[in-house]
Amino acid sequence: MEKHQLKSYLLSPLLTLFFFTSLAQANQIDEYKSINEIHNAIITHQSTCHEIIKSYLARVYKYNLSLANNKPPLNAISQINVDLLNQANNLDKSYTKNNKLSGSLFCVPVVVKDNIDVLGMETASGSYALLGSRPLNDAVLVDQLKKEGAIIIAKAGMDELAMGASGISSLDGRIGNAYDVTMNPGGSSGGTAAAIAANFAIIGIGTDNSGSVRLPAAFNGLYGLRPTQGLISKNGVFPMGNIDGTPGPMTKTVTDLAISLNAITKNGIDYTKYLNSGALSGKVIAVLNTAGNYDVWKHMPQNIKNIYTEATQNLIKSGAKIKYLSLPKFDNNRSPHMAGTAEDVNDYLQHNLTTRSSMQDMCRSDNMRVIGSKLECLKDVNSIPKKGSAKYKEALAIISYNLQYVTKIMKKDHIDGILLPISKSGSSTYALTQVNTWQAPVSSNTGLPSIVIQIGHNKDNMPIAMEIVGNKLAEGKLLSMAYDYEQHYTAYVPPTLTSSSEFDDWPIAKLNNLFRQIGKDTYQLVIKPKNKNEVTPQQSYTATVQAIKDVK
Repeated sequence: MEKHQLKSYLLSPLLTLFFFTSLAQANQIDEYKSINEIHNAIITHQSTCHEIIKSYLARVYKYNLSLANNKPPLNAISQINVDLLNQANNLDKSYTKNNKLSGSLFCVPVVVKDNIDVLGMETASGSYALLGSRPLNDAVLVDQLKKEGAIIIAKAGMDELAMGASGISSLDGRIGNAYDVTMNPGGSSGGTAAAIAANFAIIGIGTDNSGSVRLPAAFNGLYGLRPTQGLISKNGVFPMGNIDGTPGPMTKTVTDLAISLNAITKNGIDYTKYLNSGALSGKVIAVLNTAGNYDVWKHMPQNIKNIYTEATQNLIKSGAKIKYLSLPKFDNNRSPHMAGTAEDVNDYLQHNLTTRSSMQDMCRSDNMRVIGSKLECLKDVNSIPKKGSAKYKEALAIISYNLQYVTKIMKKDHIDGILLPISKSGSSTYALTQVNTWQAPVSSNTGLPSIVIQIGHNKDNMPIAMEIVGNKLAEGKLLSMAYDYEQHYTAYVPPTLTSSSEFDDWPIAKLNNLFRQIGKDTYQLVIKPKNKNEVTPQQSYTATVQAIKDVK
């Protein structure tokens, strides 16, 4: 798609509803950081929903594309919902009429990953090859969020097709970490995590196969949950890796994590009832040493290991019993888990308003490099094992075997959670061989739930987190342990962001057009010539400067 076509598409009156407003003149209100703060502000008439949502929109304008100090942008947002203020106005009318909050997420701003369907917005799954593709319906989880009164404020950038952990795609370019824009946000839900850390919304919904919720949550100072496989509907989620993939929430507090899980599960369980400040007392937590032949602690710097040791001591102080665990017979193999993907993706593309009809068609567009050149992409896609194949059965067998193996040990030793570090580096890193969520995939290769708990920061103020894997459908227990730890040992430290007023008077559609132009320039100037998804912070800065010139 040529540049003039791109602008014409994104600036159409149908999309923009001709929304022109100066965010520089938005009411100055408190920056609410939790669901309860938002609801209290509405109930006490401190703010209207319109004012609250406008304040979050103003933060996107102010911080998402700042190039202060010649550093790359955060670039967490892929597209803004052009109808968000109309939706906020409707909620204000509802509250005025009924004098009550019509849902547990009334007026709560939510950011979802770009592979989750939102009616009226693109679903490109981070791929330039799918630019312009639109769903026919909301994803089930999005419908559930909306029924509880949430407003989808934006869709977030991601690693292309969820195939990566560095926040890079042909659609959006490079995403930065909220605590240091030159660092890795994690992936593949990096944009979602960076957006929540930057307080562009209260709740973020990502997806997780090999750590794509857990890793970015850890790197951006958040709490994240990979739920039990099947607990949250995947209907309306772009189906890359359906065998073991699942949506999952990310928030700044455990309370908001529990409230968000209530909204997207609808299983009759109120997870907030598990939030007990004494919940760790008597719990048995096993510190994982090895999974298969992989040592999760080997080569970890001593200063980082000390932080994890302190976290373990904190658990003991709170009454938890600590054990040490090795899983020598655990199968870490993740190579067959993409089996069946091509069929799932092709079916999704053929049942939505998409610009491509198949994965092969995406390759032939020559508008992505996450799977290599056009010919390499076609070769790779055509080699993906089909459903019912030996590899497909092998992937299912690995999950079934590991689930039985780990569950049996947890039951025998009365283990409530298995603790391991998110990565050997502790904090954000591009050295993905140090990431334990896929090197020791205890949650991914069993389907068991896992929660990310913040435990501290390194000398550069980058967040450090631990992962605790629980028993099947034991999300409530995981949330209770995380909440207890949060209340006693974790003080939330927000990132320091640099601001810009350059876009204050831009309509949403023009800013959305800029987001697309950044991706286009990054793809054409950096990714396509390299023939792979690699973008340095400096290249991201340069491409963004060029895109701003192009759009202006």
